[in-house]
Amino acid sequence: MENWKKAFRDFVIEKGIDCKEDFSLKDFTSFRIGGRVDFYINPFKSQIKEVFSFLKSNAIPYFILGNGTNVLLPDTHIKGVLIGSRHLSGIKIDKDEVLSGSGVVLRELVSFSIKAHLTGIEFLTGIPGTVGGAVFVNAGAFGSSIGEFVEWIRLYDIKQEDIKIVNRNNLVFSYRHSSLRDVFIIDVAFKLERGDREISKMRVKEFGRKRSHLPTEPSAGCIFINPALDSAGRLIDKAMLKGMHVGDAYISEKHANFIVNKGNATYKDVVELIDRIKEEIFKIYNIKLNLEIFLFKESKGGIYEERG
Repeated sequence: MENWKKAFRDFVIEKGIDCKEDFSLKDFTSFRIGGRVDFYINPFKSQIKEVFSFLKSNAIPYFILGNGTNVLLPDTHIKGVLIGSRHLSGIKIDKDEVLSGSGVVLRELVSFSIKAHLTGIEFLTGIPGTVGGAVFVNAGAFGSSIGEFVEWIRLYDIKQEDIKIVNRNNLVFSYRHSSLRDVFIIDVAFKLERGDREISKMRVKEFGRKRSHLPTEPSAGCIFINPALDSAGRLIDKAMLKGMHVGDAYISEKHANFIVNKGNATYKDVVELIDRIKEEIFKIYNIKLNLEIFLFKESKGGIYEERG
């Protein structure tokens, strides 16, 4: 057994950190693709700083995921530690702000806000994932994005090795992108407006209806970011690529910007299909498609994420 594994196991036992060993990522991700990782931990807020300190001092590779809904992970063994946010699940109201832990799933955030007569984020209905992941990528739908409502974020700054609060004026949000880098989001304050709860419920139903046409098979959601003044799904559909597949990885017949797992799709299958789509769209339209999902790749020291 590698020495770092024993040291890490002793550390989590001593500190009482929620930890699973030899954890299956295939069961964890919405794509139902992935290998196994050495350790999966979910620290409480009070444990975050010492977790990152231990990982750094022992040169242990790690990566951070919320609900595993916007990612493609290698289906080999992954060395290191996956850090999750399951225990950062508190949510409360402070006047017209909603303070949410990064591990709160979006449907809970929407439901909680509506019950408090606070409106504006109903468009998040049906988007899988957690608050932390959604804010990190500025998730959105139907012309709105979550970053529009962020007032401040409490986070662990990995480079500065400290917990800090970052206010709205020090954050930059753009289409499916934020200025957040090298951070672990702890909680987020959202500034919402008072509104009619019944109208909010109607909006939730309407957004739910609009999303009802989306594929139900395992997927990571939209694969590509929409290019300027166009839609990635429209381009793929127009290029008659619906139904193209590599192994069990298929371009969805319901929505061309979804790749779905129709059984036992592998990491290699999806990557090859992504490359084929990019090549075809560039050849036909001279447009470069960029990834919306996070594609993780293996390296000597663990894995790293790539988007583009």
